[in-house]
Amino acid sequence: MPISKELKALIDSTCDLPPMPLVASRIISLASDPNTDTKVLERAILADQALTAQILKIANSSFYGCLRSINTVASAIVLIGFKGIKSLALAASLKSFYRRTSLAEKMIWEHSIAAAIAAHALSRHLCCQAEEAFIGGLIHDIGKTILNNQRNELFTEIVQTVYNEELTFAEIEREKLGFTHAELGGLIVKKWNLSTELEEAVTHHHSLSEIDPLEVEILKFAALLNLADALCLYLGIGYRKPRQDIDFQTLASAKILNISEPEILHLAELIKTSYEAEKDNF
Repeated sequence: MPISKELKALIDSTCDLPPMPLVASRIISLASDPNTDTKVLERAILADQALTAQILKIANSSFYGCLRSINTVASAIVLIGFKGIKSLALAASLKSFYRRTSLAEKMIWEHSIAAAIAAHALSRHLCCQAEEAFIGGLIHDIGKTILNNQRNELFTEIVQTVYNEELTFAEIEREKLGFTHAELGGLIVKKWNLSTELEEAVTHHHSLSEIDPLEVEILKFAALLNLADALCLYLGIGYRKPRQDIDFQTLASAKILNISEPEILHLAELIKTSYEAEKDNF
């Protein structure tokens, strides 16, 4: 993606994009390597007591549906797997990255968690990689958080315009910034050395038509994030009110994923229930 002058100015003025939290970076690196010894990964997690507690809390929630209590990090690794540990480490680390002192910030965090749960549910339904989908849903709007943290007045103006004029974030961001939160988010994913597929999916989750149709997996991943985002809008999670007038059968993402509206509406109920049950665990 070409970096606009405006986007480069934002990056330069903030002395670089935020680094991945150190412990999470170490865990993700280890968990990405299938040759990593389980004990090495366990020691990396145990190096952070707060992160250890958070991982065990989420691992014991109904989200993972384990039939027995997980009392140790070693058990969590065995039962959830390396990919699951990656997701939990990132979710736990980002909790402190998102400020939640204002209503807008609280809504961004709630939307991120709901989108992660939605993407996870969709990927399981479609038999895709569930853990990568969870991470994608969690950070698909990370660009909004950066804008809120570093350009708060301007971002607040954008949010107010979106709600008052019922326009999309992308439309207003392009007008006022020259780039979108999705493009900024893609750069953050790149900075954090996460996968190219995740970078492209985050960058284009609102611009599916810009993805090369021959890049089938990236297109499906971006469509998954787009549909997860639409489901959150439909349910009103992270928004002022639900938008239950959404016609899912006309969405490009639904067509790309070959999923019917009845399937989507059924998943919406499951996602709503899961979100209400799990939101306090993240």
